[in-house]
Amino acid sequence: MAALMRRKRLPRRAALVPRLLMIWRQRPDLQASFDLDRTAGREGLFIWYLFHAYRELGLRGDADSLAMAPLLNTPIARLPQHTYLPVTWLMWEMRKRSDIAFPPRKTPEGQAQLLAWYFTKGLTDFHLDEFLTQQQADALLSKREETGNASRLHHLIWENDPQLRAAYGSAEDPAFLLWCRTSGARDYPILAHKRIDIGIPPRNRVMPRPWGVNLIGHALSRSGLSEDIRMAALSLTSADIPFSIYNVAPGAHMEEDDSQLRDAYSKELPYSANLFCMTGMTTVTSVINDRALGDGSRRYIGMWPWELEEWPPFWSHAYQTVDEIWATSHYSYAAYARSSPIPVRHVPMAVSVSDGEGKTRTDFGLPNDRFLFLHAFDGLSSFARKNPLGCIQAFQHAFPNADAKVGLVLKGLRVANDAAWAEIERIAAADQRIYLITASLSRPSLLDLYRAADAFISLHRSEGFGRNIAEMMMLKKPVIVSAHSGNMDFTNFDNAALVPVGLRSLKDGDYPFGRGQRWAEPDLRRAAQSMVRMVEDADWRETLGRAAHSHITAHYSPHIVGAAWKTLLAETP
Repeated sequence: MAALMRRKRLPRRAALVPRLLMIWRQRPDLQASFDLDRTAGREGLFIWYLFHAYRELGLRGDADSLAMAPLLNTPIARLPQHTYLPVTWLMWEMRKRSDIAFPPRKTPEGQAQLLAWYFTKGLTDFHLDEFLTQQQADALLSKREETGNASRLHHLIWENDPQLRAAYGSAEDPAFLLWCRTSGARDYPILAHKRIDIGIPPRNRVMPRPWGVNLIGHALSRSGLSEDIRMAALSLTSADIPFSIYNVAPGAHMEEDDSQLRDAYSKELPYSANLFCMTGMTTVTSVINDRALGDGSRRYIGMWPWELEEWPPFWSHAYQTVDEIWATSHYSYAAYARSSPIPVRHVPMAVSVSDGEGKTRTDFGLPNDRFLFLHAFDGLSSFARKNPLGCIQAFQHAFPNADAKVGLVLKGLRVANDAAWAEIERIAAADQRIYLITASLSRPSLLDLYRAADAFISLHRSEGFGRNIAEMMMLKKPVIVSAHSGNMDFTNFDNAALVPVGLRSLKDGDYPFGRGQRWAEPDLRRAAQSMVRMVEDADWRETLGRAAHSHITAHYSPHIVGAAWKTLLAETP
């Protein structure tokens, strides 16, 4: 570093960007460790800034620090360069701080292994991915083989990951390229870098089709996404809008065992608009696998659920698959609007509760002599986001007496093999007031379970919309919910017990593509207080239930939503 500074003839404090100097002045420990009057002190502070402050303080580069990028990416002098890109000072400093035993740096093998690790893991692990240069990105995106479709980056990822090599035949395997384009950034965030373009080809417009809507999604499964497509069908029916349903298989993790709208299923796409009632990620995969879904002959609308503050940069190419986004809450609307190059509209989804099968608490193995709180969630929707453990903690804090005539019912779907559910089972085994239900229930049976509860609790960290909250409110059930995200469109202090929240950064593994984002941490003490009041104050909970039913019915009934959709669909896109 000193040699680089001298060669660049930089002033002795030039490497100390203003933000770094400000941090140093506020930190006695840094002042004691790094004497800025000495070259070694300045070098040491700058290295601390790069390899510790970025990660520990959540820093991102400003104009001053990014101006240092050319210096950081200077090739190491007098080092023979044997690879497609030179080994730089930043690569070498990062190498010294890794726990990997690299071959000697002067050998072609050592340099090749260093570059592979640096680009696929190192930059991300050290939170220094912003220092990827355009020259490096262009080299990574170049084809290593003239006749192939895979870039050099694809080859680096495949060749250095044993699991990927076992799963895919080669870096040229179309299934591997699709994985990189869709979900690969979960494991290799370099694929989501702003300088790395793995977008899909643009569509060409052709003649329109008869007016109506092709609903596209997981129509046969039991999930929130499946209920979205069923509620969309109900809204279209109420507004006399012709539609068909095009089922997209959800994969092995989700069974297709629901046939409520089977008569409307079609293998054709007869109408003028495609409404994708599934995630943006699945839309990309579906369009790539089935070009008929995005051939350019229709109006393309993405009704994509999303549950964080920002749409991930890696998935910006998903916008190319649709003409507009219909966001079902103001929360998801804001997330899309911040980055979308296409129009985003706030378009609520319908809420409806049909008749059940007449099942009672006894049918579900629940007691009749207790006040029962219910929390329901799908394990595929992220335990961390839904936060069932928070519901348990609030419940036990509210009712420490094991003899209290209360109970907490946790309805979990697709949870059996999750370590978080195993912890919940352990807690429930020690507290006989906690009841666990994991069976996959038909829609009527699920609504019977909802009706059997006295109140609903959702201490979620984030919701795109909050369908089960709205359904309980339509059933006149009082709800205790986090005051955050999608449900704030319809929950307020008059119709719900709102739980205060703070905002925190997501932890690794909390949610796919959640790095750098925030969500809520509900106040469990306040939630416990609301649970106690819910049991003791019958007038309050009945008032909440009536107000909740009135609000949801007035704003989210299928005929209300259908009329709004009819107006939007009549517009020229």
